[in-house]
Amino acid sequence: MKNYYELLRNDERYVLALRQLFEQYGYKRYKMSKFEEYDLYLENKSFLQSDRIITFSDPSTGKLLALKPDITLSIVKNGKGVTSSDKVYYCENVYRPCRGSDEIKEIMQTGLEYIGAVDLYAICEVIMLAVRSLETVSGDCIMGISHLGIVTGILEDTMLPDLKKNKLTKLIASKSTHEIRLFCSEENVPSDTAEKIERLAALYGSFEDVLPLVGETVYGTPAEGAYGELCDIFEALKATGKTERLRLDFSIMNDLSYYNGIIFQGFVDEIPFSILSGGSYDNLLRRFGRNTGAIGFAVYLDQLESYHRSAKDYDVDILLIYDEGAPLPLLAKHVDELTSSGKSVRVQRVDDGSVKYRERKIFSGGRVCDA
Repeated sequence: MKNYYELLRNDERYVLALRQLFEQYGYKRYKMSKFEEYDLYLENKSFLQSDRIITFSDPSTGKLLALKPDITLSIVKNGKGVTSSDKVYYCENVYRPCRGSDEIKEIMQTGLEYIGAVDLYAICEVIMLAVRSLETVSGDCIMGISHLGIVTGILEDTMLPDLKKNKLTKLIASKSTHEIRLFCSEENVPSDTAEKIERLAALYGSFEDVLPLVGETVYGTPAEGAYGELCDIFEALKATGKTERLRLDFSIMNDLSYYNGIIFQGFVDEIPFSILSGGSYDNLLRRFGRNTGAIGFAVYLDQLESYHRSAKDYDVDILLIYDEGAPLPLLAKHVDELTSSGKSVRVQRVDDGSVKYRERKIFSGGRVCDA
């Protein structure tokens, strides 16, 4: 029997594998419309990866609608608002520029959301599923994790206004320790607090190596509570056997008006940017009047096909070249016989070098022969 799984593109295979993974942990598929009212995105532009949005007028209502550039906003807006937990996943197309391009494209995005009573177990489950999602794509993967509570806790001791704290978070994200030192000096940040910010920006590595250094850095600051949560998360994740994939990296930064707590990004070999992003976004729920927790992540599949080529070194089993005037009924009969035997066949007049094949055959004189 033919293995139709082999006919799928890499991104289609990943979607099937991720769906199976998410459903195994009790997440239900969430379906939604292709578009939302444009005001949803206008009011939450800073949450989006790009502010380029395709809009159109609804002829029946006159409202301005937009093709979805994001899934999470739709799920939060249309959620039930219950106090119990909603565990959903999605496989939906979004419409936005691809990375490194200004052209808006239709992009498949897969991810999950845990909304409601988000406790320590829920956080660990989502992180574990994020790691397993990366492993679905490649066995060579890592996930960087940060905790915004640690960053904001240390920044509290600067006594700076929010606008200048935001400037510091950008410097932490860029790991610019020299610029952090200069900025703190200009703003008269206490030297011991400035040193802690510099140290935090430079920290990177495994939990085993870095977590004790984080503890020393946050000692005596409002970040101690977040550090305790990070330690608890690590202890719980050790039971899953996935901690070797994790790296502490406080340069991972998201918009503080939407995100809080744990945030993370996932990377796989051969791709020079993150293909997975997620974290806790309780603050976004607050903007929609929902006093509950939320954590989730998305896997960006648009670039995977470009970087992860099929392991096959050929496009078809047989390239069949036919000459002008070939008897078409006989040609069709031979092609049917070849494909019925389970082989893939590409038929064309000229071999232009664009097709990789296992065998090259010629149809001439009413019969097939080797080239």
